Amino acid sequence: MAKLCFTRYAGQYDDITVALLPEEWDAADLAPLIQRFHRKHDELNGYALPEQRCEVTALRVSSVGIAPKPPLPAQSRGDAAPVPVGTRRIATDAGHADVPVYLPSGWGRGRTVAGPCVVELPASTLVLLSGFEAGLDASGNLLAFRSDRREFAARLEG
Repeated sequence: MAKLCFTRYAGQYDDITVALLPEEWDAADLAPLIQRFHRKHDELNGYALPEQRCEVTALRVSSVGIAPKPPLPAQSRGDAAPVPVGTRRIATDAGHADVPVYLPSGWGRGRTVAGPCVVELPASTLVLLSGFEAGLDASGNLLAFRSDRREFAARLEG
């Protein structure tokens, strides 16, 4: 567990973060904390004002624990080929073309679509050009790869 004090000279605007050491957590005397603040202020600003009153404006406590990883939901294997939901015009090296648009929400694991096409995701859009494919892996992640790199397609079967 770590405890940090946001400390400053009284009347100043900017805080400097200073660690509160474990032996100081229950201590009534914070003189060592204040001394570290003065040293850090001097390091950062080129001066310290040890006669000036200091104030702690906030405390931050953080804790790190080890927890087991939650299981990822498994994507079911796809029996049917992905079906386009429409078309969209895109620019390619060969000019403009109307290409199919897919939504991966209905796909199963192991199924792929080949470019040129568009895959619409909730927060983005993937344009696959000729020579590229995309499909869902066992965790539902969308993987895009060059069609001549079939070793990537094997990850969709996992």
